[in-house]
Amino acid sequence: MWTRRPEVAAEFAERFATSAYADFDALLDAVDAVAFAVPPQVQAELAVRAAAAGKHLICEKPLAGTVEDARAVAGAVERAGVLTTVVLTMRHDPAVCDWLGTLPEEPADGNTVATARWLSGALLGGPYAVSPWRSTGGSWTSAPT
Repeated sequence: MWTRRPEVAAEFAERFATSAYADFDALLDAVDAVAFAVPPQVQAELAVRAAAAGKHLICEKPLAGTVEDARAVAGAVERAGVLTTVVLTMRHDPAVCDWLGTLPEEPADGNTVATARWLSGALLGGPYAVSPWRSTGGSWTSAPT
């Protein structure tokens, strides 16, 4: 376990009988894979470092704060030959699976346009609210270029 706040890492490690690391590079020396739970701007930088160290990646979405940073992660993964995945929380939800099952199997042609939006109460506030980057600099205010 590593975090930017070593006291939190120590508390977590004690609670779950694991090891805490005060330095990210020390963590990388001790593991085969890294699972991230940080804002995308932080994740991109750390994921590049982890991939360069030969560590497999379990990333959150969005992958990075910018397209350039996402490409840097993809490039680092490709150069290192490590495995990576991005967690898509709702991908295996029965309702999502049912909806995906209604889509045609053949690829869409160039005239096909689709859009989908999933708005969770977690993004809107309340007891399940998530990190503020989602509404101030994350997926709500970012648009593909």
